[in-house]
Amino acid sequence: MRPRVLLVANTSWYLKNFRLPLAHRLRANGFDPVFLAPDQAQFEFLRALGFRCEAYPLRRGALAPWHALHTTLALARIYRRERPLLIHHFTITCVLLGGCAARLAGAPRVVGAITGLGHLFLAQNAKARFARTLALPTLQRIFRAKWHRVIFQNRDDLLRLLPGWHPGKLLGYVSEIPTSGVDIRYFRPGALSGSRNPKRILFVGRLLKEKGCRELIRALELLRERGVFFEASIVGSPDPGNPSSLKPEELAHWAAIPGVTMHGHLEDVREEMAKAALLVLPSYREGGSKVILEASAMALPIVTTDVPGCRNLVVEGETGSLVPAGESAPLARAIEWLLDHPAEALTRGENGRRFVEERFSDEVICSQTLSVYRSFPGVVFSPEVAEVES
Repeated sequence: MRPRVLLVANTSWYLKNFRLPLAHRLRANGFDPVFLAPDQAQFEFLRALGFRCEAYPLRRGALAPWHALHTTLALARIYRRERPLLIHHFTITCVLLGGCAARLAGAPRVVGAITGLGHLFLAQNAKARFARTLALPTLQRIFRAKWHRVIFQNRDDLLRLLPGWHPGKLLGYVSEIPTSGVDIRYFRPGALSGSRNPKRILFVGRLLKEKGCRELIRALELLRERGVFFEASIVGSPDPGNPSSLKPEELAHWAAIPGVTMHGHLEDVREEMAKAALLVLPSYREGGSKVILEASAMALPIVTTDVPGCRNLVVEGETGSLVPAGESAPLARAIEWLLDHPAEALTRGENGRRFVEERFSDEVICSQTLSVYRSFPGVVFSPEVAEVES
């Protein structure tokens, strides 16, 4: 039997869109990757590619201890039955609950990827603050275990969860891999026919408060008030499982704004990227924004916020512009400047493409991830076969 690696996330959509290259790489190296998610929305697609998938119970947005316990015990049962060589958890909820489940099941090798702090650590309501007092010590204990490796996508999240950490401390157990990577062959300039509209602004992301959607809409209103001509494409849909998801009535109001088109969720965003002059992401915080990398790979200049998970993916003045989070006026000015300077926008897009090729391609990121796996004693990789030393 091939050594089994479990890839565990809070949605099947995440696994399909962010970790499929890793699964292909594992299979090419002689492993048997298995996807675990609480929903089955993308399981048919993944199974058609020959991957095994299994559902487990998780109520997203539910912070009650009994829900957490139910999920933890269910995962522990799966881990005992599967007896994997290695378990890789993605998103902070899975790292927390899956880490506890792995310990209960006696799993010998576990990797946790912090892909962002999420609602649990960003929300300021009483329920979230109470949940953090329980979650943080547990996470820190998991991070420091010898059977566990943790991957952060940015240094800010690392220091938030492991205050006082420095490169010489916990060496070998903590890694920084800035993103899940991007397919630079799929996302490339000229991937689709059609010409770019020099006045089109593009947003791609879940319609959440923390994505800065409200600031973006206000920035567009400011541009309209100043007589700036533009078209804006908003690609994405609400996320009912997230407490910060925007309400349908608010989105209906946005759809009525002149020049703004609400596309909803699109499986393939390349057509919209091919038409756009720039991508804007006014997020409050990211783990490592994949949409910034996809747009950069298609040679789009970026306007985003000077926050963790965004600023490390953009070179100010070379591949894009960084603006303060939570403010519409600076966002509007940065957008207007790029619309008024199309030659500079083109140069920044070309710079962004080279930046992604060098640092953030799937090949680069998968190799870094497999290096984390290899840090466990006994795990051996080769180009054609993988094995576990006795």
